[in-house]
Amino acid sequence: MKLLKLTPGIYTGKIKTYNTRTSNKTGLTYLNLTVTINANGQKVDFQKSYCVDPGKNMDIIEIMEAVDGVDADEEADFEKLYNHFFKVSIIYNKLGQPFISELQVAEDFEVDEEDLF
Repeated sequence: MKLLKLTPGIYTGKIKTYNTRTSNKTGLTYLNLTVTINANGQKVDFQKSYCVDPGKNMDIIEIMEAVDGVDADEEADFEKLYNHFFKVSIIYNKLGQPFISELQVAEDFEVDEEDLF
């Protein structure tokens, strides 16, 4: 089945996979997420990356704090991302391609049963 159209908006999503990589070019470390959303009854995967070097990206710090993924030594436990649902904001870029513009941890009351996987 092919997804015909994805309407821009906020969807419920889960982290499918993640990995961390260091760029050979810049030397910066990135957290690469594959996020699965439920769109019109179909599962659709999107990619989202965050720079995790100190002082580079507050968004991922806020997400990790919300999922209790930061310990006392300020080390991140990305496995904790798997235990939560997320509000995934999808918009289109200039080329007409959908992408994740924002990712936030969803509170339990924000997740509708029909959105669950």
